[in-house]
Amino acid sequence: MVPPNPQAENPTPSDAVASEKAMQTPVEQTAQETWQETWQVAWQQRWWPFIQERFSPLPHLLLISSFWLGNGLIAVLFANQLPAWLGVLFSGPVLLLFFFRMRLMDELKDLDDDRFLHPERPLVRGLVTETEARCAIWGLYAVEALLCCLTGWVGLLAWALAAGYSFLMWQEFYARDWLRPQMEWYAVSHTLVAVGLGLLVMQCWLGEPFWQLSPPVFLLAASNWLVFNVFEFARKTYGVDEEPTHGQSYSARLQPVGAAVVTQINALLAILAGCLLLLSLQRFLAAACWALLMLSLTVGLSVGYVLAPEAQWAVWYRRGMHGFIPLYYGLLSVGSLL
Repeated sequence: MVPPNPQAENPTPSDAVASEKAMQTPVEQTAQETWQETWQVAWQQRWWPFIQERFSPLPHLLLISSFWLGNGLIAVLFANQLPAWLGVLFSGPVLLLFFFRMRLMDELKDLDDDRFLHPERPLVRGLVTETEARCAIWGLYAVEALLCCLTGWVGLLAWALAAGYSFLMWQEFYARDWLRPQMEWYAVSHTLVAVGLGLLVMQCWLGEPFWQLSPPVFLLAASNWLVFNVFEFARKTYGVDEEPTHGQSYSARLQPVGAAVVTQINALLAILAGCLLLLSLQRFLAAACWALLMLSLTVGLSVGYVLAPEAQWAVWYRRGMHGFIPLYYGLLSVGSLL
C-alpha cells in the first residue's frame, strides 16, 4: 500500500497558484502576464520617475509625518485620553495619499502654463498623461475614503470636508481668471486646506467629531495655515539675480523686503500659537526653548536674505524656511512630552 502524500492533502500556496494557472486558457495567461508587465513597466519607467521629480519621497515623508505626529499628539494630550489606534494607524497613509493627490491636481492646474514655462516637467513631456493623472486623482479619492471608513464615521466626515475643499482648490474656486493674478490671495486660499487636514488627523486620533474637540486644539489647526503660508511664500522668493524671466514670484511682486516680512509675520504668529499651546500644557521651559530656537531660525534667515538678496543667500533662505514645517511640528511634539 502506497502511503499518502501529505503535500497532496495540504497543497502549498505555490501549488494553488500553479493549479490556478493550469486552469487558465493560454489567452487568459497571456493577458494576465501582459497586464502585470505593463503595470510593472508603467511604475518603474513612468510613475516612479514622476514621484521622484515632483513629489520627492524623503522630504515629503518628513514633512507629512511631522505634521501627522504634531497634530495628533497635541490633540491627545489636551484630551487626556488614549488615542483611537485605528485612527492613528490609517490617518498617516490617508495624509500621504491626500498630499500626493494635491500634487497631481497642481500638475493639471498648471499644465497650460508649464507647456510654455516648464517644458521639462513630466506631464508636459508625456511621462504621465493628463488622462492618467485624472484617473489617479479619482482613484486616490476612493482609496482615501475607504481607509477613512475603517476609522469610523468621524474620520470619514473629517476627510470629506477636507477632500471637498481640495476639490474646490483643484477647480481654483471657479474663479481662475480673477484668482490667478492675485498671487497672495491664491496662496492663502490654498494653504487653508492645512486647517482641515489638521482637524482630520485630530479627529482620527481621538475618534471624536470636531465639535467635541478641546478648544485649544483649534489654535493648532489655525497655526497649520500659518505654517504652510511660511512654506508657500518662501518657496517663491528669489534673489534679485535669479528672478524667473517668466512666471511670478513674491520677491518680484513685493520686493525682497516685503516677501521676507510677509513670511516672517506668518512665522511669528505660528510660533506664538505654538508657545500658547505649550504653556497651556504647562510646559514652560519647553515653550521658552522652542520659541527661542524657532525665532532664531526664521529671523536669522529673514535678516540674512534682506541684507543680501542674491541667489546664494536666497537658496539657503528657501531651504531653511522649507525646514520650518518639520521643525515646527517635530519640536512641538518633543516639547509637549517634556
